[in-house]
Amino acid sequence: MEKEIIKKLLSLLTDEQKEQDIIEIKDEDLDEGLRSFFSEFPILNVKYQVKESGKFELLKEKNGSIHLWEKHVGNDEWVVKNYQIKRLFGEL
Repeated sequence: MEKEIIKKLLSLLTDEQKEQDIIEIKDEDLDEGLRSFFSEFPILNVKYQVKESGKFELLKEKNGSIHLWEKHVGNDEWVVKNYQIKRLFGEL
């Protein structure tokens, strides 16, 4: 389910936006597709668990929960954490 939602978001972004680690889009700059998407999915909270131990085990997180996008109320701007999408899901 989460992957399908993320694929839908990525299909609405431009190639230039997809290259950015953090995508910031002002509310007034949303096209109809993105506006509809964020109305339907205003937030996506993903829980994850890291199964492989890295070389520096003590410095690596084991699990957590993050929001992949959110709206900053103060400046009416949507922020998509594309680096987290890539880290957790790879290239979709």
